[in-house]
Amino acid sequence: MLLSPVTRRTASLLSSLSVLLAGGILTTAPATAEPVATATVHRDATTPGLTEDESTWREVLDDHPDIEEVWTHSPSMNRDIPLLVRPASEPGAPTLYLLNGVDGGREDHQWFGQGLATEFFADKNVNVVVPVDGKNSYYSDWLSTSSLDRADRGGQRQQWGTYLAEELPGPLEASLHANGTRAVAGVSMAATSAVQLVQDNPGLYSAAAGLSGCYDTTSPQGRGMVDAVVSNDDSGATTDQLWGPVTGDVARAHDPAANVGKLRPEVQGSRLPLYISAARGNPSGAEARGLREMPDIAERAGNLAAGTGLEAGAFYCTMNFERQLADAGVPATVHYAPAGLHSWHYFSLALQDAWPTLSRGLGV
Repeated sequence: MLLSPVTRRTASLLSSLSVLLAGGILTTAPATAEPVATATVHRDATTPGLTEDESTWREVLDDHPDIEEVWTHSPSMNRDIPLLVRPASEPGAPTLYLLNGVDGGREDHQWFGQGLATEFFADKNVNVVVPVDGKNSYYSDWLSTSSLDRADRGGQRQQWGTYLAEELPGPLEASLHANGTRAVAGVSMAATSAVQLVQDNPGLYSAAAGLSGCYDTTSPQGRGMVDAVVSNDDSGATTDQLWGPVTGDVARAHDPAANVGKLRPEVQGSRLPLYISAARGNPSGAEARGLREMPDIAERAGNLAAGTGLEAGAFYCTMNFERQLADAGVPATVHYAPAGLHSWHYFSLALQDAWPTLSRGLGV
């Protein structure tokens, strides 16, 4: 099926959509963190202790023998984190980190499922890494503890930015015999995350892509969207636990639109190949056919409303961010698809369109 049944996740996000406003450039960076311990990495190993709901993505492994589950442990979060990894065909290859949306990759709603990343990268010599955890998290370092920490299993405050940028790349890429060149791309919620990771870690990534995302997180409209994502599916978490008060320094430091200057070549060390995109929110031919195949009229209407509203919001967010990048003198490749819903069908096509930009940075 091209489209997924609408759930409380998409319904609650849809209610918070609006056009984001422009932001300025924040010139003061957060303090440099102390060095952290690296992640423990177990290749081709089953991640222990996951609930049934937390491991529904394993169904993808049955259909794709070229993908392996990698069990990692984050010392900063005291958390076992599963990855889906498609190793490159030859050693010495670069690594692409693909981040999922708000639900962290449940069932086949992730890059190696409906995102069709396995098929697309079949002839490309690149390591592809997909974390299948981190729902509602913005893949960010949280300011305080929350209901998402898995404290009942010893989990600590979420620190996804630390995990993805500092703990994971070294040991994982060493196990893959990678060449140390990496890029990051994210969809929907994680489009924001991908840009934040680049801004917070100058020179770490050689390319980045944000697909169908929003990048202003401190305006009233942008904060409303973050609130909807963090609390989605009745998570019990709040945006104040994530980044604190909207007027605070931490929230401002995590606003990609307010920090566009950090993407300039002089900050990153070179010109960063950056790609952002969105569709207009009207269904493509393939998506329209998928909708017609849904026997339940209410389900069909819900999918259309959610897919249209969410992608139309991302379209306007992307236009605003394009202007902010241009005002700051940051080069970027921007694409607006004439048709496409906020659906994995469109996301899979968006990744293909982003690949020339990502591959340029990766050197493949």
